[in-house]
Amino acid sequence: MTNKIVVFISGNGSNLQRVIDKIADKTLDYKIMLVVSNKKNAYGITRAMTNGIPTLYFPYIRKNYKNREEYDEKLAHRVKSICKFKWIVCLGWMHIFTNNFIKAFPEKTILNLHPALPGQFPGSDAIGEAYKYYKENPCLDMMTGAMVHWVIAEIDAGEVVKTIDIPVFTCDTLEDLRKRVQFHEKIVLINALRFLSNRFLYS
Repeated sequence: MTNKIVVFISGNGSNLQRVIDKIADKTLDYKIMLVVSNKKNAYGITRAMTNGIPTLYFPYIRKNYKNREEYDEKLAHRVKSICKFKWIVCLGWMHIFTNNFIKAFPEKTILNLHPALPGQFPGSDAIGEAYKYYKENPCLDMMTGAMVHWVIAEIDAGEVVKTIDIPVFTCDTLEDLRKRVQFHEKIVLINALRFLSNRFLYS
């Protein structure tokens, strides 16, 4: 059974593109029902439209909402009104969900790709934080990573689905490390989606 998903993005959408490509070559049994962005100029929106995927631009403009909770409530309602889906997959979504959004869906509905290992470098600059840490604390086993996890109220702390280890080298520039993480995070993303597809098919 094809898994229907909604993808949330805020930027370039290179991870979205990897999912689109794997669906197209039939190595990933998913269908993207909708791509949501809170940034008007996010190139991921163009990627979606090019591939015939419906899109929703839903920005958080403070003057339009009493608070972030109200925005999250309306966002959840709008997404649910557009299509039916199994999971939400956050791929570079730069907005921290409040409980108002999380509780609008059944448990283990919202997935997030985060460029760090569990318990390490939560938040929006995980790669930069890892780079800074290992530059200040070099050791023989310098390792960061990426993970796919379920979203809970605590940032980047939900149950982990899949991880991948990524080495940090003493000669790395920040850009070197960023490119290495961005390459490997696509691998863990696809592995996680395949794992979930098989797990829920046979459970």
